[in-house]
Amino acid sequence: MTETNARVTRDDGAWVPPFELGAGEDLGYDEAIARIEAARSLGIDPSLEPIRALLDALGHPERHYRSVQVAGTNGKTSTSRYTAALLRASGLRTGLYTSPHLVRYEERVEVDGAVTNPGAFARGLSWALAAWERVRATRPEVAARGCTEFELLTAAALAQFAIAGVDVAVLEVGLGGRWDATTAVRTCACAITGIGLDHTAILGDTLAAIAGEKAGVIHAGAPVVLGTNAIRPPEVADVMRERCARTGVTPRIVVDEGDVAGLPAWMRDLPRATFAQTHRPQGLGDEMGLRVRLVTPATGEGRAWEGIRLIAPSYQAQNVACALALASEVTEVPAPAARAAIASCPTPGRFEVVSREPLVILDACHNPQSAEAFASAVRDAQPDRALRPTLLFGALADKDHRGIACVVAPLFDDIVVTQSDSERALPAATLAREVAEVTGREPRVFARAQDALAALRGKPFVCCGTITLIGEIDGLLR
Repeated sequence: MTETNARVTRDDGAWVPPFELGAGEDLGYDEAIARIEAARSLGIDPSLEPIRALLDALGHPERHYRSVQVAGTNGKTSTSRYTAALLRASGLRTGLYTSPHLVRYEERVEVDGAVTNPGAFARGLSWALAAWERVRATRPEVAARGCTEFELLTAAALAQFAIAGVDVAVLEVGLGGRWDATTAVRTCACAITGIGLDHTAILGDTLAAIAGEKAGVIHAGAPVVLGTNAIRPPEVADVMRERCARTGVTPRIVVDEGDVAGLPAWMRDLPRATFAQTHRPQGLGDEMGLRVRLVTPATGEGRAWEGIRLIAPSYQAQNVACALALASEVTEVPAPAARAAIASCPTPGRFEVVSREPLVILDACHNPQSAEAFASAVRDAQPDRALRPTLLFGALADKDHRGIACVVAPLFDDIVVTQSDSERALPAATLAREVAEVTGREPRVFARAQDALAALRGKPFVCCGTITLIGEIDGLLR
């Protein structure tokens, strides 16, 4: 492997697996999915040993292309998608790995903007599962830990990217950062979009503790971009500052142009990516205009992308800026290519306009922080609450469902409450009681998402609250 600087980290030549798939190892799609779902019971493993052993058994497919990594509590999927679109528009064959999926597993893996087909996805899983069997046979001390669903999916995605011959892969962190399976990859750059209180039972119950876990993706020799919500509040900024100092990395910070003057003294000389909205959405589903600049105060160097237009809520501005900064660490991103890439980049389940007549918007806000961003977008785009469409709302029992309800329910006059078919779904009746307590009004209640959707046919609505519900509604609409 050659590693001369942050922009070059790859082996030359195509990936050649160190073994052939044996009898019964080249699985069909249904069998591969069944095998991967069986690994769910292993949960989350706070170790990189299994994924490293998997990649070693596979002959390190991840070393045959460069990779960038995106972590964060909120905004990481959108930032990953924008980054991949920018790299692809700049002439690089690009892989994208995101999670979770909305409808089908293969949605997690894209090559050059196209979701991998079921056959290719099954092939990747076949390689990952076969590699784990070899780890079990040769490394019992690692095999004793087990191999999680996410580790197998990550190894499968990395193998698919090698088979497809990508130049660069964009890897979204699944959970945290320090022990996430994607962190086993030696990335050439990374980004942390922001820090919020989520998965507190696993990552810690303070912002500083969660920041410490996510800062684990920062490592020596790889530039890092810190999103707007990764440099505030002070307890988060302090964690990021300490990690960057310890690894010898100078971060680039993402900040609204109007907030630059108020930056703390230690941030003022850092390289930054600034953004400014040149046109605010004038209604739900309307277009936003944006300007992004890269500024390096120490050298006076700068770069600007003007005239960016996209159908998205205001909160996506900082994610676009984060993506432009991250993509620019990998390659030159021409302005025309950037404008085209951002304008056409899909963001499934992230304030996604899936229909205009009637207006239907899907947003997978699943914690109070993402709910606040959703609420801000709704208020900005449609200040008149009487003109807002119906809210279709669901939640998961293991999330802060009351916190989400307190943020989103008061925004709408007409509310429909339902639940997805996930075993983690909060019963619709329970959520309805919370909504009634928050708003003083009784919502309509449907125990099944398909019944709720049938009641809303032909009417405008916004659906939010959980990724599982968004996926189910999206699948039904298709």
